[in-house]
Amino acid sequence: MNNRERYSTTKKPIAKTELMQRSYEQSVNRQQRNLESTAHADNYKYPPATNIHQMSHYGTNPNLNKDLDSNPVNLQLIPANTLSINLQSQIFNLLTSQKPGTQANLAALAAGCVLTWTSPTIPKITIPGEKVQITEDEAAWIISLVPLGATFGPFIASFIVNKLGRKWTILADMFLFLISWSVLAYSTRIYCLYLARFLAGIAVGIVFTVVPMYVAEISPLHLRGALGSLMQFFLSVGFLMSYIIGPGTSYLEFIAVLAAVPLFCILIFVWVPETPYHLLNKNQKQEALKSLEWLRGYPERILMQSEITDILAAADEARHNKGSFKILFTNKGSLKALYYACALAFFQQMSGVNVVIFSAQSIFNSTGTGTETTTTESKDATTNTIIIGAVMAVTAGLTAPIAKLCGIRNLLCFSAIGEAISLGALGLFFYLKDNNQDVSAISWLPVASLVTFIIVYSVGFGPFVWVIMAEIFAAHLKSIATAVTAAFCWFLSFLLTRYFNAFTKAFGLWAAFWMFSIFCLLALIFVVFQLPNTEGKSYQEIQEMITGKKKSDFSDVKV
Repeated sequence: MNNRERYSTTKKPIAKTELMQRSYEQSVNRQQRNLESTAHADNYKYPPATNIHQMSHYGTNPNLNKDLDSNPVNLQLIPANTLSINLQSQIFNLLTSQKPGTQANLAALAAGCVLTWTSPTIPKITIPGEKVQITEDEAAWIISLVPLGATFGPFIASFIVNKLGRKWTILADMFLFLISWSVLAYSTRIYCLYLARFLAGIAVGIVFTVVPMYVAEISPLHLRGALGSLMQFFLSVGFLMSYIIGPGTSYLEFIAVLAAVPLFCILIFVWVPETPYHLLNKNQKQEALKSLEWLRGYPERILMQSEITDILAAADEARHNKGSFKILFTNKGSLKALYYACALAFFQQMSGVNVVIFSAQSIFNSTGTGTETTTTESKDATTNTIIIGAVMAVTAGLTAPIAKLCGIRNLLCFSAIGEAISLGALGLFFYLKDNNQDVSAISWLPVASLVTFIIVYSVGFGPFVWVIMAEIFAAHLKSIATAVTAAFCWFLSFLLTRYFNAFTKAFGLWAAFWMFSIFCLLALIFVVFQLPNTEGKSYQEIQEMITGKKKSDFSDVKV
């Protein structure tokens, strides 16, 4: 049976043939893997032999039930507390069983390389001997132009994402990355470097807008948070690539290696389908059904009945309610969702994360714990920076299975508390140092504080701000609303990275980190008392919760 016949849009009756039995057994095995990922919530796991027609939320089919009744399968429950949880296995299963979500998140790898390209490069091009030579002031602009460009990227994404689709917007964005790297490689004029970094910033802004949207629209409900957290993992791997490869390569060699990342993403991502939501918004019902069948791997549409109905409901709302900036800022429900999204983005940036990532080497140098020689001191700072990148990548890799076990809301609270403590400790070190206190006994504190900060950020406010942002907006406002939120987020990042040095010269590093710590405590209060819990809820249920309106009756929709 070829793929065209298998996924034909004509619904065929279920027959008792060896071929159909094998196809049915494959669907049971796929459903079994999904059940195992969520069974801990009920403290039970299902073994491979599970009677699929008892799962009533997938719909009913008399022929299917009759066929199963004539071939009964025993149902056995195994207490989950007798089974050990292997995080490494869960990560591998998540990456391989949900390949489209993983492939889409490769775009975040390209973004991560762009964001930290300056860390090993700026020290090279501010001293004689390299192809490009710049001043310290020009270096500051090269660093901050990426978040400034990312401020405009979301608005460009909102304009093209509903025309080109989520998939083709991501692919076009990878070409924008390639153009940026090409300009950096072949031009030595400072204004061309500015242009390249600004274009790279636009591309980064598009990634942070469209990739969460794509992943949220293709993910099963029980994996939506975990797959969304993969964006932070690939972003962190991009950071680590720059930290490791940059110091040992020349200017042009470094650019060539990083330019291969968006090219690789194009070759991998071009084969995945468009999201069913976008296709239904374009009234391409049959293509949407084929896309969902490809994404879920189900041989029978009856197993997708509930999910298809929910997608049809959201798509129908999007077609009948055209989004606009006027509606976003005048509708009570959309304003409420925008408030939640912007507040999360505000607290994410006011934790000072981009200051830490972009200025890690300078922060380590400011501790005064290095050795006497400049060369050794530089090596120590480089090593500490690589440690920070490695910790972020490893922690982000564990975030997906941790999110499935602990829940997004709990991780956000844990993240806010951990950030407040670690930044407060770092501020205390600089306060004692600036007041001429002996800090030799706690010379380990800056590295320990930043490592702790990166860990707790990577399992909370790092990935899940973007996950929640992709969930809480109504379908017809999603592209516009995420653009506004992402632009707000990146503009804050631009202000912080551009004026951080001026603030610390006026008030001291300790004042900056204590300020960040206070904002983390405010973030905790916001999450506990105001942020709604969207985990495990459908788009329609989330909209009900935010707007207080009951969803329309879509029971008459035929699949």
